[in-house]
Amino acid sequence: MGVSGDLFKLIREQRFEAAGVALESGLLQAPDDPEILHWLGFVRLRQGKNQEALQFMQQALRAQPENTTFLVNYGVALTSCDRPGEAARHLRNALAIDPKLPSAHNNLANALRGLGQVDEAGQHYEAALALRPGLPEAHNNLANIRKEQGEGASAFWHYRKAIELRSEFREAFSNLLAMTRLNESLSPDEAFAFHRLFGERFEKPLKKYWAPAQKFCGDPARKLRVGYLSPDCHPAALFFLDPVLSNHDR
Repeated sequence: MGVSGDLFKLIREQRFEAAGVALESGLLQAPDDPEILHWLGFVRLRQGKNQEALQFMQQALRAQPENTTFLVNYGVALTSCDRPGEAARHLRNALAIDPKLPSAHNNLANALRGLGQVDEAGQHYEAALALRPGLPEAHNNLANIRKEQGEGASAFWHYRKAIELRSEFREAFSNLLAMTRLNESLSPDEAFAFHRLFGERFEKPLKKYWAPAQKFCGDPARKLRVGYLSPDCHPAALFFLDPVLSNHDR
């Protein structure tokens, strides 16, 4: 029976609830179909139902143990379940079958990082990028390793490359901002420009949800007690925030 193109379209569009319903219906008709079992597991993983995902993926792999797509996605699921050793084993199996799988190299590197094997992880991120230079996740992940290894310039370059490839890659952009204080080739104005761009790209679209201050304080002329909250309050952000705090009206 397999999985139809329309179903893959739902998965690509991240319409996981609809995809799950369709796959469950298919499973009633073909309960042993490895494709349906695997992709139902994949959908369950994206829905945060990790244990159920593993069960479906295991059934699919028993039927097709050399299916590299099954091996890679099962490795991703195991990594998500904090089982990096098992994940690495299955991802190595995928690479033994096809050494030119960028997704297998990238996800093996993720598992190896979980095992603390940072140097080998870096080698596999590099292998993934050699096979597919336009893989933004691999650039971001390799940048994280280069930062840990003290190679700030290389880390900064890979973060920028990840953002060039995917403009809405918030994690990579946040990582890049954290590196602006460590990149000696950047002037303060250049660093500030990156922060401004982050605000334009990620903060500005949210402003429509902000309520007017008058709604909360009644009298717009009264003094306010101001606080700041940010999930990205890393040292680079504090560098710009310090003069703001120093010059508040008292």
